[in-house]
Amino acid sequence: MTRRGARHPRMSRAALRVPPLSVGVLAAVLAAGACSGSPHQSGPSPVGTPPSPSQRPSAALTRIPAQVLEPRFADTLARHLSVPWGLAFLPDGSALVSERDTHLLKRVTPAGQVSVVGPVDGVDGGGEGGLLGIALSPTYGSDHLLYAYYTHGGSNRVVRMTYDRSGLGPQQTILDGIPSGAIHDGGRLAFGPDGDLFV
Repeated sequence: MTRRGARHPRMSRAALRVPPLSVGVLAAVLAAGACSGSPHQSGPSPVGTPPSPSQRPSAALTRIPAQVLEPRFADTLARHLSVPWGLAFLPDGSALVSERDTHLLKRVTPAGQVSVVGPVDGVDGGGEGGLLGIALSPTYGSDHLLYAYYTHGGSNRVVRMTYDRSGLGPQQTILDGIPSGAIHDGGRLAFGPDGDLFV
């Protein structure tokens, strides 16, 4: 708790950055919530009565394209993956998938063909630890860098390696000492619009 009038410590700029996809998802959730009504409203306005200001959607919400709020149906692309966790899309439209418990990276083509890329070395996880999040470098087309988050003993770490058609290159640890546990290791990775890696 802080004393009245005391200033909160300033958060770092990095902690406040939000990827554009998160903003879009948040806007869609807010719009859906606005459509569901408020617990303080007694129901829709009677026919012929204009809605009250509190019932009108804000201008920001009315700009969301209708197709964002339409329900979509998904097709199954690949089956029999073992605890798939991380997902990273390659320039050719295929996806790399990390399997938490097998410590394998697999590639799924747009046609649904699954192949094994290879194991990530050094993974030593149990419970909810293991091979977790993956992300491609924003400049993957030129550097072919792949980042992976995994559990190793009593900690979690982030490594990077090259990945191309010839397979996985040697790993380099770039962040270590993230405490691990039997549950809730998480491990998502994402690059922000300015190239910063969020862990």
